[in-house]
Amino acid sequence: MRLTRRSLGLLPLLPAMARAQGTWPDKPVRLIVGYTAGGPTDFVARLFQDPLTTLWGQPVVIENRPGASAVLATEVVAHSAPDGYTLLLATSVHSSNPAIYPKLPYDSIADFTPIALLYGSPTVLFVPKDSPLKAARDVVALARKEGTLAYATSGNGSSGHFAGGMFARKAKVDLTHIAYRGAAPALQDLIGGRVPISFATLSGALTLARAGAIRAIAVCAPQRGGAAGCADPSRERPRHPRYQPLVRPGRAGRRAAGRRAADRDGCTHGPAAPRDPRPHHRPGRRGAGRGAGGVRRPHQAGDGGEHRGGARHRDPRRMSATRRSLLALPALLAAGPARAAWPERPVRLFVGFPPGGPTDFIARAVAPGLQAAWGQPVVIENRGGANATIATEAVARSAPDGHTLLLAANNHVMNPPLYAKLPYDPIGDFAPVHAIAVSPNVLWCGTQQPWRSLAELVAAARAKPGALSFATTGIGGNGHYGGKLLQRALGIQLTHVPYKGTAPAMQDVVAGLVPLTVGTLVGTIGGFRNGQIRPLAVLSPQRAPELPDVPTLAELGHPLVDTGVWYGLLAPAGTPAPLVRRMADDMAALLRTREVQDRLASQASVVLALGPEESASRIRADLGAWAEVAREAGMKAE
Repeated sequence: MRLTRRSLGLLPLLPAMARAQGTWPDKPVRLIVGYTAGGPTDFVARLFQDPLTTLWGQPVVIENRPGASAVLATEVVAHSAPDGYTLLLATSVHSSNPAIYPKLPYDSIADFTPIALLYGSPTVLFVPKDSPLKAARDVVALARKEGTLAYATSGNGSSGHFAGGMFARKAKVDLTHIAYRGAAPALQDLIGGRVPISFATLSGALTLARAGAIRAIAVCAPQRGGAAGCADPSRERPRHPRYQPLVRPGRAGRRAAGRRAADRDGCTHGPAAPRDPRPHHRPGRRGAGRGAGGVRRPHQAGDGGEHRGGARHRDPRRMSATRRSLLALPALLAAGPARAAWPERPVRLFVGFPPGGPTDFIARAVAPGLQAAWGQPVVIENRGGANATIATEAVARSAPDGHTLLLAANNHVMNPPLYAKLPYDPIGDFAPVHAIAVSPNVLWCGTQQPWRSLAELVAAARAKPGALSFATTGIGGNGHYGGKLLQRALGIQLTHVPYKGTAPAMQDVVAGLVPLTVGTLVGTIGGFRNGQIRPLAVLSPQRAPELPDVPTLAELGHPLVDTGVWYGLLAPAGTPAPLVRRMADDMAALLRTREVQDRLASQASVVLALGPEESASRIRADLGAWAEVAREAGMKAE
């Protein structure tokens, strides 16, 4: 970390400048931080908390408001009174978010007055301590071999997100962005091996690096980071430093606005678009696009959005948002949810499983395009547990206003037969929006297991009934149902071992702790490509294109078992029909794009184009079908 001399020189002058305007401060000062406690931004806030408290003679209270890449915290400060009692400890995402989100609930220039830049810290490429990856070139080679590689960051629009996007662009590889709510959970999953690499600021990861839990293999800056201990001179290294400004609400002067615009353009490493004299003109078209020469813009590796060069301007005659909303209310009530009235804030997309699994992958495949179409951040919230019933209940009890959605899988219709009392109605409490994709289930074994064919496994299972176990994503999931049907079809007895998601189940299969798993191809294809698991049979009517040499059960002379998983978008019941239709149309348009189709295909998923009515019919039919399967198989929550 390096503190700027200018910031240290300005801080003692802040109380004098403020008191010249009155008796400030005469009450505690709130310092809003847009990330979770324990992260690098929170650390800097607490570093300055005591000195500022002493200087100002009032407590400086730190409030952590994480979410949407600090958009939530930034909006709070933007809407606060400009009296010096509410400040924002911002990061470089303050200038990069406008390049990602076409419609922010604030103006990153005009709604703030910069006070001082406090410090700068480089972004670093980290791997787990035991990873075979030694340099950035190894990451590139692995990504090209597997077709895609996941990387963890502290959130959408973070410096790590931009660094990963630029790395993918310069190296010409496909990286899948997994956004967490802060640096701490992202680095914990890196340590646990649930993600192979992470782009993180040095200040946020330095403690773990010094402890030997993670290793730095490249510094994303022109110079090496001495504290990191190493830097890869590979040409694939991106450059994305992070700076830490302290800002307060209020209108910035023309000079400050120009500085912020320059900062924003510098962070995105792209040329500024020509400034248009019209006050509200936004150059460029909405949605994903390509820059000069057809090269994808950096942020497209993980999130969509348009790049708007130059400073944004506000007409002084422009109405306040509140007054404009009140004047428009009668028309909105009469016309229903108009296209321009929604969304008014970030949209929360709930996923009932941990990051890194197939449902999470599908959510992150479509979220960038949706936020580009809707002009607001689409914030993915992973609420794992109870086979997605926790996340499903949260959405069922949310306001039907389109700002809370569920990325469901067909465990949505498999849970009711197993749980006597669910806290929601899978049909009555939801409005289906659009199906997204479908992927078959596959029977796998770890490569250390002796079986080379389904026949060898059947012989071993019949020799010792119940001795072999199979891992699944949880009770009531596709793997659970598929395992039960598989046992009936093959005449064998296996022991079910439920996990809380695909990632932990796969870890134990790869480690040899559990010999078998029944899992969706989208969630397990990575392990197959890495040579960690072996397919024995496909549980669908046809062979999977990704596994052309693996037969179906029917081809092997056994009864047909079809437990393919579908994924779809659901809204709470009561969501206005025009709004559901708009979301469905946007999803349908997104699924027709080659980028999304290729991303889904890279993980063995096929687009499933079903609108609201077709999705509702599919859910009702599947609910009855799986209830019959559960009853005949004697399945229940174990």
